[in-house]
Amino acid sequence: MVYIKYVMKYIGIFCIVLVILFLALVLTSCIPKRAIEENLQESVELFKQNRGVEQLLKRREYTYIHYYADSIILNIIYCIDSEKPVESCLWANYYETVYADINNDFIEVVEEQKEPTQQYLRYWHGSMTILRPLLIIFNIEQIYLLNGIALGILAIILLALLFKKSKSLAFYYVIAMVMIAFPIVAFCLEYSWTFYIMLITSIIAVCIEKKSNKGINILFFITGMITCFFDFLTTEIITLFVPMLLVLIIRKKEGRLTSFKQGIKFMIQTGMLWLISYAGMWLAKWALSSIILKINAMDYVTEKAMNRVNGLQGIKSVEEMYIGAITRNWHTLYPINIIKKEADLWLIPIVFTIFIAIFTDWKNIKKMWFPALLLIIALMPYARYLVLANHSYRHSIFTFRMQMITIIAICEAVKESLNYRLMFKNIAFGKKSKGMKREKWNATPKISKNF
Repeated sequence: MVYIKYVMKYIGIFCIVLVILFLALVLTSCIPKRAIEENLQESVELFKQNRGVEQLLKRREYTYIHYYADSIILNIIYCIDSEKPVESCLWANYYETVYADINNDFIEVVEEQKEPTQQYLRYWHGSMTILRPLLIIFNIEQIYLLNGIALGILAIILLALLFKKSKSLAFYYVIAMVMIAFPIVAFCLEYSWTFYIMLITSIIAVCIEKKSNKGINILFFITGMITCFFDFLTTEIITLFVPMLLVLIIRKKEGRLTSFKQGIKFMIQTGMLWLISYAGMWLAKWALSSIILKINAMDYVTEKAMNRVNGLQGIKSVEEMYIGAITRNWHTLYPINIIKKEADLWLIPIVFTIFIAIFTDWKNIKKMWFPALLLIIALMPYARYLVLANHSYRHSIFTFRMQMITIIAICEAVKESLNYRLMFKNIAFGKKSKGMKREKWNATPKISKNF
């Protein structure tokens, strides 16, 4: 009976949130084109100056900006029919010409009033609920500026909260943000939505985690839904694993997480709730589309979905795809990106593993349960890269940012597992040895009494 009530509660939450999000999408689709047309025409100028994918620094893949996706969402926004808001927001029609750059397609649809030729039905495109109202007042360059300010404020708020809880955790958070080139996120709307969700969820989670797991569980459940609603399949898992990591590390530091069993139970519970709601939102989009549009939405989804998983699409072999899904994402991290040959990347984990093996506190093996827990989370981005190998290989210029999870988890795991006495003893011994040599060299020779 208790289990049924538990399930019914989450079904109720799912239905309420789904209705709210869908209504928001429909209502913002009611905004007439004339209200946003002027700012969209001004926005065209930015896309005339830039290609679909732009690199700010040569040979630095972490500086890529994916204007391609932003021009698609603006294309969809322009093509929305406010007189048929429900059907229009579900179809997500846009104008595209074969073999043409999508930036040019957006320019043409605005300047030449082209009719839509393609649909993007498989995604919710929830970002329209924010962008369409903003475009009444601002053009895209002004929205990018607001985007940078908003992301910066949220990132600083989370840093301040973490600093109060754990200075080392705040430090690891900063390291992760540097390595994933967080400032670049503000230049691309496609990159931004999961970071908004991750930052807001993390702030709420850090603030409420002391009360009970009930609030945390509901938070992760709703987060999964919102992630699916807004995300364009970029860095979706950071909205789950970054807040989860922060809660686990804070609870361990404060003595409220005391065993591997307790930690893994929390991970499975929150992870499953997030995954169920995330997958449920995908299914809800396709089900609503099938019912309202009177089509079989799965026909529009299946082919594209399989390509994301294991379709080669110009990749030479399956082996190259799966290995590249890992190495290409890894190589895009800063400052690992300075390594010229991807083959040399394997030296990093080898040297790192040797270092950890030497200085790990093996005598206190019982306390290694927490580093083991963190290691499981650290591997989650790579599991995702392998599951969606084609997508991870081809879009490593932004999927690499999921390794924010790995960086924070590994930093904390290293701190928890190292034998600092052994490390400092070796350092101190080295200094002492050098001092002894100097003393021997500078000593005054003793004169024999028999001389």
